[in-house]
Amino acid sequence: MKKTLAIIFAAALYGIAALAQDNAAGSAQDNVHYRWMDSYGMNLPNSRKAFNPRKIDLPQVNGFNAYTADLHMHTIYSDAEVSPEMRVMEAYMEGVDILAITDHHPHPRRDRGSNDMNIAYDCAAKAAKNLDIKIIRGFEITGSEPVGHINVLFTGDLNKYILDGRFGPEECDRILEIARSEDAFITTNHPGWPDQNSDLSDYIIGHIQDGTIGAIEVFNSKEFYPLAIDHALRYKLAMFACTDSHYPTYMYFDQQNNHRDMTIIFAKDKSDEAIKEALRARRTLAWANNMVCGEEALLTEFLKASIQPVFVRELEPLLKMNLIRGGDLTNALVIYDKPVAHEELQRLSDLLGQPCPQVDALGYLNADLRFENEPARHKLLDLIGDLSLVGRPILGKVVAYHPGHSVNTALSKHIRQTLCK
Repeated sequence: MKKTLAIIFAAALYGIAALAQDNAAGSAQDNVHYRWMDSYGMNLPNSRKAFNPRKIDLPQVNGFNAYTADLHMHTIYSDAEVSPEMRVMEAYMEGVDILAITDHHPHPRRDRGSNDMNIAYDCAAKAAKNLDIKIIRGFEITGSEPVGHINVLFTGDLNKYILDGRFGPEECDRILEIARSEDAFITTNHPGWPDQNSDLSDYIIGHIQDGTIGAIEVFNSKEFYPLAIDHALRYKLAMFACTDSHYPTYMYFDQQNNHRDMTIIFAKDKSDEAIKEALRARRTLAWANNMVCGEEALLTEFLKASIQPVFVRELEPLLKMNLIRGGDLTNALVIYDKPVAHEELQRLSDLLGQPCPQVDALGYLNADLRFENEPARHKLLDLIGDLSLVGRPILGKVVAYHPGHSVNTALSKHIRQTLCK
């Protein structure tokens, strides 16, 4: 047996040596000294690339754009294991539009060769410059009860917010007053940590009632605080979902079948003023682990705008490809364009786990249109999303006849390849 393995190994080495000799005699671009390996993904379609940033398409609601945000995040300049630059790259890969760097003040804090409290934000902002990711300057007040942990977002120079290691409510009040003078936005964090009790302290309630605190985390990392929803509704607070990551996000969240905790913000644009206006108007949804929490009116409008048109004949193929998980007749617009036997409708309904609808005529199986031009709206959003694959803004007029993902993405690919020549 050992002799056989030795012969096989020798043959393999001979093959490698022969290949090296052939390459050395070949072209200068393909030789033993250097070879570029396309198979790692540079020239492959997106579906096969290792580096394939996620794109999250969310609908507008009442004329406001939907942005994904992670508003609680730590770096190596606090007590985390990830650099600000890699935090930005994680966000880019995972489809995050807005990222807040909120390292701890006053501690724990690591010595990274600089006493400047702004360094993490500065590094992240520089890394995000060409990635269309909004970076928010902020920090986390890290105290014991009754203060707890409080995030301060949209600050100015962080060096003016330095806290003593054993600060109490009075010192925290001084810091919060500076934040208010700078029109910062302030949140109370993870109400159920560390004691699994989501009741709010009198100190926090007092600062909610005086208008200092404007949001509460409903989700934090892998924790869900149902009582925080009641607090948000009672005290009129924006609802957040944040990672509070200290390690790489892939260590916390299943990136293949799920996503990091995110806050969906409905704002005019990604400027500081527009985002703060949206937060104070409570146009946020907390999104984590396939759950979405928010005020009923906003949730209703969001779900209406998210309705997915689909033909009856497409249901089974989509199910087999696992592309309509969670889909049913309440969150999809099912187009009944050709007669289908009742037995077939019953079979499809069983596959979906839904009651079989009573069908009297061609049209829509489940409900009337939410908008007169609802299918056209969906096609328009598809087109906008597909054309974004070009990677550059399009200054021009686009006229589309019978558009679809295949032809849209083919056009985007052609434009991108033309630009790269």
